[in-house]
Amino acid sequence: MNKYFVNLTTGLDYLKGLDTNVSFIRIQSSHFEGGYHEIALVDLDNNFLMHLALGFRCCILDMTSRYGGRRPSRAIWQGVEWIKYALNRAWFDREIECLYGQHIHFKTVYSKLQKRTKAKLKYYRKFLRVEELDINCFCGETKNDGDHEYYKELVEKWIKR
Repeated sequence: MNKYFVNLTTGLDYLKGLDTNVSFIRIQSSHFEGGYHEIALVDLDNNFLMHLALGFRCCILDMTSRYGGRRPSRAIWQGVEWIKYALNRAWFDREIECLYGQHIHFKTVYSKLQKRTKAKLKYYRKFLRVEELDINCFCGETKNDGDHEYYKELVEKWIKR
């Protein structure tokens, strides 16, 4: 079963084609630009983690203004890859290869995580109904990045459907 998580803020562009049965997540690219990988895990949504543990296919929807046929958003190519790496270590005690050669960097960052951060991730192991994560990402291009009024209006229209 699919569970859709719209990444705030630019991922809201996907609301145009979705019903109200979606969840929201905030994987901030600025965490990865600044090297704040641990904060990204601390801030990770509990509903997202629980749905993953229970075996839902979690689909993360995001947009970027910098796509241009290259990489998807930083939240996807670095953020979700980090989340996959960290959860595989915490839940299955295994290392995985990552896109864009990030494995070695992630291994180092994971080894320096605080105990409470690792405990947050490990908490969900008791609910595991899967042997591997099922995360799919969808990333398109937007011209609305930074237009907060546009996103506010988009959410208002989506709610009123």
